[in-house]
Amino acid sequence: MLNGGAYAFAHQVALPMYNTNLVKGPDIPKKWEDILNSKFNEKIGVHVATHHWARLSQTWGEERTTQFVKRLADMKPRLGTLADLNQRLHIGEVLLLATQTDTFMRVSRIRKAPVKWAEDVEPILLQTMTVGPIKGSSNPNAALLFAGFLASKKGHDLWQELQEQSSIFVKGSPYWNFVQGKEVVVLKEDFMAKELQRRAEKYGAMIGYR
Repeated sequence: MLNGGAYAFAHQVALPMYNTNLVKGPDIPKKWEDILNSKFNEKIGVHVATHHWARLSQTWGEERTTQFVKRLADMKPRLGTLADLNQRLHIGEVLLLATQTDTFMRVSRIRKAPVKWAEDVEPILLQTMTVGPIKGSSNPNAALLFAGFLASKKGHDLWQELQEQSSIFVKGSPYWNFVQGKEVVVLKEDFMAKELQRRAEKYGAMIGYR
């Protein structure tokens, strides 16, 4: 990636997440459109990571995603940071988060909160975790050694243990197993360079982030 200056060693997953005490049975989203259920009006959280919708648009296209986000905005969602809305989901102030990352899923597991990903929803949004030496860094050799370590099985397994993130490219890893038979979105470099920021800002403004 990045013209050979870095490589992907793990992935971060983002999917809708719901309160299992309050959202049950047929109300559990099976596809992205299901989060637009009127039962979630004013009770759905949409956080500041609006690049998630830009990522979805790489697969859906800009127009379809624009119409989806417009309908989401019409639901008068609760706005806030990833951490703030995660806490509100735990205590039931919101029923559902439109997206949430594995970083906060890990927090939720530690706290034994009543939340779960809507795991049937596709495509799964993936953010690539990359590593590589920074140009002009004072210790490029140390950076290369660390990058090499993360490429090893030991490095990959340690990252999984500490961060609960693994690579979809490592056969048998938790995320390799999770994405089997499912559609995923991994950013293409040209989309990231030319469209990601513009679309993230566009969808953020539609939601209410100025």
